[in-house]
This record gives sequence, C-alpha cells and structure tokens, in this order.
Amino acid sequence: MGESKPPTIRQLSALLGGSYGAFKALTQRGAGVTHEWRRYSTTSPWVLKVILGARTLFYVTLKVDALEVTVLLGKRATEAALAGRVSKALHASIREARAYAEGRPVRVTVTSEADLAGVEELVAVKLKPEAK
Repeated sequence: MGESKPPTIRQLSALLGGSYGAFKALTQRGAGVTHEWRRYSTTSPWVLKVILGARTLFYVTLKVDALEVTVLLGKRATEAALAGRVSKALHASIREARAYAEGRPVRVTVTSEADLAGVEELVAVKLKPEAK
C-alpha cells in the first residue's frame, strides 16, 4: 500500500482478510474517539492513529491477515501494567519494548476480535495508571 492516499475499505478488507472484523471493532470505539491516517515518510506504510481528545490511544499498522497495534505507555502506566493491571501474557511485550523519552511502545498482534482484550487492557492502564 505504497499509494499516496490512505487505503480504501476494499483494500483494507482484501489485505486484512479474516482480521478485518477486528479492525472494525477496534476503530469503532465510541464517543470522542477520532481516527487519522498518517504516513510518517513517503516510503513508510499508512498507519491509523486513534485519538481521544488530545491523547493518542494507539497506532494501527496493517499487515497481511493481521494488525499490529502499538500502545505507547509512559513510566507510571508501565509500572502499573507490570504490577498486575494487565494480563501476564502482555508482560514480556512490555519488558521487551525499548523505553524512549515519550514512553514505551508496546506492540500487540491482532488477528481476531479475541486479541483485542490485550489492547483494551493496555489502553485502560495508559488512560488511568493510578487506578487499582
């Protein structure tokens, strides 16, 4: 999808195959959530940035039959996640993510709607790291 315009619904459906339903569920999040297709360079792939108000919730990168969802966790959110706020299955991904000044990019591969639970856990801890 090295085109100059974001992917169409038809292109998304063809590329994502069986994971297209998960893409739709992920992008239909509710009130106040907006989406923005971005390309960070002319050679990079299109990325869907999902935003709530002024905060970026996550980024979605398209793969063949899958999505790669990246949630950027700050220090407090990372600590809360590793302290038990997210499932243990996500802990390795959190620990392996390199820490940058703006946070730790935690990636989750999504192939079905069942995989969205991990994304939801990461978003919840990102939005409210102090909650118990």
